[in-house]
Amino acid sequence: MNKVGIAIINYNSTEYLDLTLESVFNSKNETDHVIGIIDNGSNLNEKKKCKSVVEKYTKKNSRNILYVDSDKNLGFSGGNNVIIKRLLEDESITHICLLNSDVIVPNRWLDILLKYNKDVIGPVTNAAGNEQTIQVDYSNTTASKIFDLVNR
Repeated sequence: MNKVGIAIINYNSTEYLDLTLESVFNSKNETDHVIGIIDNGSNLNEKKKCKSVVEKYTKKNSRNILYVDSDKNLGFSGGNNVIIKRLLEDESITHICLLNSDVIVPNRWLDILLKYNKDVIGPVTNAAGNEQTIQVDYSNTTASKIFDLVNR
């Protein structure tokens, strides 16, 4: 049975992290998963917001979110390495998913990614400078409807 450890880095972007977590918890998937979040050296106000968002989703969904607070910014790779190492302490995790803190996921996203039979997976994005980029027709001003848009 597959179980995915979802690694998310937050750096002064809790507003987007909140939307990402909402989409992860609202999406329909058959694949079991655990979420790991590292606050990667955000300012003090953002750290407080990040902890509050993690607590909100832990209570709302009756699922624990592995949370790590880093005093300094370890960079993208360093932050991922810390949270991946912590996720892999759970021996039932079979795959790792790298998920940016500003991604809105559609239904079945994990199920689809696992079909590629890779140990480390991640969705496409609208903000990379390479072939991983897709065009989207929404902005942050339509945040309440983003999940519906990605599931069309």
